Amino acid sequence: MKIKIKDVAYQHGIWSAYRLQCALECSPTMASRLWKEEFKQIGIGTLEKLCALFSCQPNDILEYQPSQVPQPAPAEQMDDIQPTKYGDIQLSRTYDFGEVAQFIGRSRRSVRGYMDRGRLTSNGRYGEREVKGSELLEFVNSYWFRHLT
Repeated sequence: MKIKIKDVAYQHGIWSAYRLQCALECSPTMASRLWKEEFKQIGIGTLEKLCALFSCQPNDILEYQPSQVPQPAPAEQMDDIQPTKYGDIQLSRTYDFGEVAQFIGRSRRSVRGYMDRGRLTSNGRYGEREVKGSELLEFVNSYWFRHLT
């Protein structure tokens, strides 16, 4: 979305943020953000005031630019990602101790204990353990883990 407030303001003889503030009767911060076009959203009330001030339509102030719209992820990537209350788990990747600990909000030592007790399975030797994403999802959704937290 492109904002064209300055262009429309120049056409109506408003050459600064201060003059825009006086005309809109808004705060200096709001006028400055509008003038510099430094905002992510604009309220309906503010848009209505701008349209009334400039005697224009919203499409005179806002311009749609489709190239800036983020593209959705392909369907095959979405099938690989599982949401949980702790965050998204990518099933095809492996997670090391630190990532698992950070993900579930526990210490690395706790994660090693879960693995030693067989609650969380891993692959690799003792010092190089990693957890598959599918196993991490199973662990997070397990009865034992839900009652631990």
